Amino acid sequence: PSAPLMALLNGVYDGTPVQAAPPYAVLSESLGSEWGSKSEAGREMLLGLTFYARAQDSIRIAAALRAAEQALEQLPARHDGWQIVTARPIRTRIAGSAQLMKGGGWAALMDVRMRLLAA
Repeated sequence: PSAPLMALLNGVYDGTPVQAAPPYAVLSESLGSEWGSKSEAGREMLLGLTFYARAQDSIRIAAALRAAEQALEQLPARHDGWQIVTARPIRTRIAGSAQLMKGGGWAALMDVRMRLLAA
């Protein structure tokens, strides 16, 4: 994760953390599908990213969404044997968080589409 994004969060977790202090982000479900051609191997990845914040941190959660979008724009062109063709959010939504509802809170969900070609 990028430094500006991490400055807004207490952590980024791969799956729901057992204990975490908001604000934090969770990488949730992902889905991969074929996105190649006859001559090139490729994948399309749909990734879920959810930000959790307490009620009083609504401005911080909006800033985290913006920072995540900027981080996607700054990804390296190549990573781990793949060329990143596109990486952009396709949907965002903000709702009251059942996980934090006892004290009031927010969940901001970002769905990201990445298209990759084998490098």
